[in-house]
Amino acid sequence: MNPTLITAIAEGDFSAILNITSQLTDSERYETIAAIRVLDPNSEKDFPRKNIDKKDIYRHKPLVSQALNYALITMVRKESDIPKVIMDRKGYQGYPYKENPYGLFRSRYIQPIIDYYEQFPPDTYIKKILEDRYTKEYNGLSFGFQWYFYKKGWIPFDEERFVRNLLEVDQMDNRSVTADAQFLFQYPEAIEKVLLQLYRIETKVLDLSKWESDDTLRKTNSCGSAKVTSYWDEVFELLVHYGYPIPR
Repeated sequence: MNPTLITAIAEGDFSAILNITSQLTDSERYETIAAIRVLDPNSEKDFPRKNIDKKDIYRHKPLVSQALNYALITMVRKESDIPKVIMDRKGYQGYPYKENPYGLFRSRYIQPIIDYYEQFPPDTYIKKILEDRYTKEYNGLSFGFQWYFYKKGWIPFDEERFVRNLLEVDQMDNRSVTADAQFLFQYPEAIEKVLLQLYRIETKVLDLSKWESDDTLRKTNSCGSAKVTSYWDEVFELLVHYGYPIPR
């Protein structure tokens, strides 16, 4: 077991994770994969939260899960490594199931993955992964990952799917106004090619949902939910604040 890696995962330190896993030999990689894939990201015994305030532990749990996913992903070098990083889990009633670390591709942690693929450019195995994550029936990619993989030439551009994936804010509480606005400002082509095409594509709009926002004055109900249309009001306001000229 690599205690430094365990600490990096427990703290959600993606940079430290990549710095550690990128220096492992092949034998060390496989030993580490076997050791950490059986650990429980919700367990403070497996991943001690030494530097996390007690009041923040609950909200910190999803970050540990994604950090564990990231650690496993960064130890993949070829297609035959992929089955090795699939995790065996048990549900609440004890039923076994498989957990795929590439579920990280539904998250907002895009830059750490970019850093990893820049250091270890994937061969054809990435196409295999994306075939499983991006099918006609299932979109296992957040918009940021979808856009990044499209620009790398690993998936085709499908305007309707891209627009819907960006605009449809679901009920999973996994979106962030600031993260979306910063990503779009960083990639203005995505604004022109996707966001500003919203008027041409019919999308589902939930009445209420939850998301992360830095606007402490926004109106929410007692459960912390708000009108989904206000999500995009906030995004556009941030884009204007950043200096992007939104057409009227």
